[in-house]
Amino acid sequence: MSKKNKQQQDFDFLASLGGKQDMEMDFNDPKLMAELKQMGWEDGEEIDPEEDEAHKLELEMEAEEKALEAQYKKYGNKNYSEKDIENANLEVDDLEDPELQGELNELGGAETNAQLVSQQQEQIEQLKQKIEKIKRSAIKYKQAGNKEKAVERMKEYKSLEVELANAEKILNIHNIAHKPKAESSYEEHKSKAKAAPKIEENSMAMEIEEDFDYDSIVAMSVLEYEKDLWTKKKDKDMVGKLEMAISLLATNIQAGMISQEGYMESLTNKINEYKENLKKASGKTAEIYQAHIKLMQEELDQAGEEEEEEEEEEEEEVAQVQQNQQSESSPKPNEESQNLEQTNRASRTESAPVISHSELYEHNFTYKTAYDLLEETKEAFSYLKSLGAAKRCEPLLEKAEALHKIIKAIQQGQNPSLKITPITPQDITGMTEKERRERISHLIDFCAKKGAEAKENALAALRAKDQEAAKVFKREMVENETKAKQLESALSNPWVIPPEIGVKSLTKTVPVVNDDVEPGVIEVVFGKATGLDDSRDHFINYSLSGSGGSDLANRTGYGKKVCQNGFNLKEIIKPNPKTFSTLFRRHLTFDVMEYHVLRSNKNVGTATVKLDDFASKSVLQLTVPLARRGPTLEMTLRINKSLSTPEYKQVTEKVEFVDQFLPVFRTPEGNSVQQPGAKGKVQETVPQPAPAQKVPKQTPIEEEKNIPEKPIQLSPAEIKNPNILDNLNSYEVLEQESKRLQQLIIQLRGDGKNPAAEINLQREVARKKMIIESQVENGIITPEQYKAVLENQIQHDMQLAAYFKNAGDREKLGIIVNRVKIMKGEIAELG
Repeated sequence: MSKKNKQQQDFDFLASLGGKQDMEMDFNDPKLMAELKQMGWEDGEEIDPEEDEAHKLELEMEAEEKALEAQYKKYGNKNYSEKDIENANLEVDDLEDPELQGELNELGGAETNAQLVSQQQEQIEQLKQKIEKIKRSAIKYKQAGNKEKAVERMKEYKSLEVELANAEKILNIHNIAHKPKAESSYEEHKSKAKAAPKIEENSMAMEIEEDFDYDSIVAMSVLEYEKDLWTKKKDKDMVGKLEMAISLLATNIQAGMISQEGYMESLTNKINEYKENLKKASGKTAEIYQAHIKLMQEELDQAGEEEEEEEEEEEEEVAQVQQNQQSESSPKPNEESQNLEQTNRASRTESAPVISHSELYEHNFTYKTAYDLLEETKEAFSYLKSLGAAKRCEPLLEKAEALHKIIKAIQQGQNPSLKITPITPQDITGMTEKERRERISHLIDFCAKKGAEAKENALAALRAKDQEAAKVFKREMVENETKAKQLESALSNPWVIPPEIGVKSLTKTVPVVNDDVEPGVIEVVFGKATGLDDSRDHFINYSLSGSGGSDLANRTGYGKKVCQNGFNLKEIIKPNPKTFSTLFRRHLTFDVMEYHVLRSNKNVGTATVKLDDFASKSVLQLTVPLARRGPTLEMTLRINKSLSTPEYKQVTEKVEFVDQFLPVFRTPEGNSVQQPGAKGKVQETVPQPAPAQKVPKQTPIEEEKNIPEKPIQLSPAEIKNPNILDNLNSYEVLEQESKRLQQLIIQLRGDGKNPAAEINLQREVARKKMIIESQVENGIITPEQYKAVLENQIQHDMQLAAYFKNAGDREKLGIIVNRVKIMKGEIAELG
């Protein structure tokens, strides 16, 4: 019988039984096989698996059609759910259906791209308004003679300009990436597609070619293009990979890590690279290269056009600003009387002769006092700014503005009535003198307590003949005593800011002692066994024997189901105290016995354990065999401490300490610490980093001619922790920091603590490392640029190292030295 006939007989047989076509057939059923044999079925014949699978597929398709018909009737061809549309397989022609377009618009899907563009355009417009407002403000300050305020506004202006350029860049890239979607109809898109590089029509989803490296894409428009293709193919892995690349590139552009010139240069280099690869490629790979080259070239062309437009706009803005200045300076004909009087008064004031600085400074006491106080206020502001005390800087800034107004008024011949108040210690410390003294007294008590504890520990270490530990505790004692003396001296200087109490990790070596085990005894804990009969109870006979001592024998209690639950028995063995020190020369014998009620107990295994490891260890964890190929027994043996060689372990503790003093602003007499010969008590006793040198007072003309270069400022965050993320700009340094954080996380979890902060920091480190690796590999950052970044960081680290060296902080100095070595090694490899 042929296969075709078999299939026909199956159908007729089911129909004759009145069954359904989608009924499953069990060909192992004897009744069914008997019926089949009557119709000519042979035992040797089998069902063709391909026909059987085809039949099942046909039945599944019919079931799906019925389900779709039921759903169609339920929704009435109108109310589709969001999930239905998401899972629907839509063709390009379906997008022209007006009813479907209405459903999509209700769900918000059709407006997503337009909303994104609208939001970006709104942000750009807001930035332009802010820039225009700040520009006008800077012009007004400059006309009023307030150069400092004008410079601040110009800095804000430059910062917003960079932000505006980034926002316009992202909008530009977005428009290029979605340009094919903006066609008015499918027919126009189809006609343009004929002129574009040909890609398979049905599969906007191209299969990954081994010859093409998707990780080499550097253009936003190409990434968006590929994401659309793979979304239509429903390849979630590739879509996720491309989304991650888009997010990474957008983050770099927004953060300013990739400049406009650098981005355009990377596109040009990639186009040249693809053109070379295109000569060797063929098939789909060649089509991919052609499509990508066209998209990148469009992006370059559009960027060039926008750059020309920006230059034209800048020229127009400059002309507009000049015109506004002229219009603002010219008098208005229809002024009210009050405004006219104010204008005349201002013009009289401006036209008043300005007295020279040297004459006023020599003969006018108010002017001299205000000018000197302004210089001191600037000095105090710079001092607090270097410490990161932003809140304490604000009152000083207001005081400086008031003093500046007094000086300007006196120069114009006026007699201002503003009150002049000198700089006080509270302006610097941020607390009253009573609060400051209470804080320092608390720190003195803290240092005295820590010093006393260190002294007791040092004496205990000397009694135990542990010279290394005694040295460590003695050093800690001396440090706390010295710090207490410095704090006592600081009480007399109201300008000293009290230091903070910090926490550091201290790793030390301590002897291993099991305090819960009595000296002179052996604690034996019996665990699980294998290979024994759990239906019987078991007990253990043990004996201690060997040279240097008499035999000692005893037995344990009973254990039930020892393979499943373990013995869970603890025995305390007490040898002769006179021979306990030679215990490592002896051995223990264990006989595991099976308990019987009516007949003799059965020995199911014997184990002998030598105790020679107790010479250098205090804990032995063993799994001993009770026979050559038979049962085993787990046990733990412990003594108070090792018998011959001392055993040590590393312990990490969190230790509180008084942090380093901040640089002192003035001596107790009120003299600046930067002035030669002005040495106060605190400066003599407190080890400090060398404070920034005070700039000598100069006349306004000299200030403009001779502006000193500002030293590199160190932030309080990096002084507290040199390994802040901003200082980790080397791939190798980030790799080392990631490993250190991983070890710290494991240690904190072992101590039962929550390492959430360390985990978040490790993620940030890994993200920055990935960004650097991606930028270097894709040519966004050249090796020369990366080398320059490392050299700048080394220069900054040298400043930081000098600070810690002057402060006497060897731990943080070691971190900086190690980091510089790693970066110099990287530079050598690049060279």
